[in-house]
Amino acid sequence: MLIAGAVCPHPPLLIPDAAGAEPPGAFRKLLASCDLALRSLTATVPDLIVLVGGGPETREYPPEAAGGLQDYGIDVMVGAGEPVLPLSLTVGRWLLLRAGCDGAGPPVAVQAVNRRAAPAECLALGAALAGRAPRVALLAMGDGTSRGPLDIEGAPDPDAQEYDDEVAEALAAADARWLGRLDPATGAVKLVASPTHRSNPYGMVISSQGVPFFAEFGSHKIGRIDPQTMAIKEYALPDSAARPRRIAITSDDVIWYTDYARGYLGRLDPASGVVWEWPSPSGARSRPYGIAQVHDVLWYCETGVEPNTLVRFDPKTQQFQSWVIPAGGGVVRNMSVTWDGNLALAESGVNEVALVEIQP
Repeated sequence: MLIAGAVCPHPPLLIPDAAGAEPPGAFRKLLASCDLALRSLTATVPDLIVLVGGGPETREYPPEAAGGLQDYGIDVMVGAGEPVLPLSLTVGRWLLLRAGCDGAGPPVAVQAVNRRAAPAECLALGAALAGRAPRVALLAMGDGTSRGPLDIEGAPDPDAQEYDDEVAEALAAADARWLGRLDPATGAVKLVASPTHRSNPYGMVISSQGVPFFAEFGSHKIGRIDPQTMAIKEYALPDSAARPRRIAITSDDVIWYTDYARGYLGRLDPASGVVWEWPSPSGARSRPYGIAQVHDVLWYCETGVEPNTLVRFDPKTQQFQSWVIPAGGGVVRNMSVTWDGNLALAESGVNEVALVEIQP
């Protein structure tokens, strides 16, 4: 199934060798954005990366197929042998090689799509590609028009600017708001959309009644989803600037959340809808992230400070305590409770796991 996707442009000048020794700042910025997109894509640890781009016909190329930019007066080659890849896939392969996908990582499938393919054909092909591995990451290569905007007199295509605007709008409207239920017995998956567009469902916990709750990191809401009907109820937090990122649940089925954007710890009682909030000890830019509870005491990490800090909050006394994480933390995105009631912290930026022994 498709787990991640990225869209990158493919102008030949994106490649530094093509742009000269000192490529324009706009191209350096564009290349940096592409590099970030590729790092994010490979960080999902896919089983297969599918490279898709426009071409004269719909066909799959061998992973080792070569491409070149000689037709554009640029002496750049990727792969070995006769260059057969269209421009889109040539630049896409170059980006993948630049990201380290040179055989050491997951396999890569290289797929061209006829530039005149109908939407239904593209949808069918996309579904087939997404089903080729349990975890598929998609790198789609696309580009704007090259025929001039409407405000240039004599532009060869008066629809060019409208087309570019529609493409930009479609990319901007990418809507991450889906939640899924997997039945392990049958393998059946059912998906539903959160009522809030671009809500970015994030951390999830299960209540004592078997009801999932989740943070909506793209909005200021906490969600609840009925495990049978898949109906979703949203709880709006008081401040529209709030961005809950991870959540924990205590024995009374009260939801606790880290407000990453505002630097707060929050408490939501789903039964009454009442919300309480406390400023995190390191302030508005503390970026609270991973959170867990042990014996109804809250533990979370502040990732906006260096080194990261581990914070304890006792709901009974409403008092905070903080400790510096020795290795720095490097953004503690997740923390879990061990079998013996201690904590394990994922220090993602320093490639370490921290074990926290909680004293009585």
